[in-house]
Amino acid sequence: MEVIQEPPPVSSTSSTTTTGTGNGNTDSANPKGKRSYVCSVEGCGKCFHRGEHLKRHIRSIHTHDKPFKCTYPECDKNFNRHDNLLQHLKVH
Repeated sequence: MEVIQEPPPVSSTSSTTTTGTGNGNTDSANPKGKRSYVCSVEGCGKCFHRGEHLKRHIRSIHTHDKPFKCTYPECDKNFNRHDNLLQHLKVH
């Protein structure tokens, strides 16, 4: 199994280390169901099956980054997940 270093998230307070194939496949690349994406933030160590789930975890739990901004005029809301933004847009 090779070790892949992903670039750190926007915040410089944490970094991620992933292991696995790095090809984006789900459980078919990981037949035993081993969670090969591990959060390396000190004291966390939470594991995920998919790299995008690890990134979502880091953004919402560790960095509190909210890169998805509502485009509706005079709305100042930001979201950490695109699907939450899409749900929000339905209220406008």
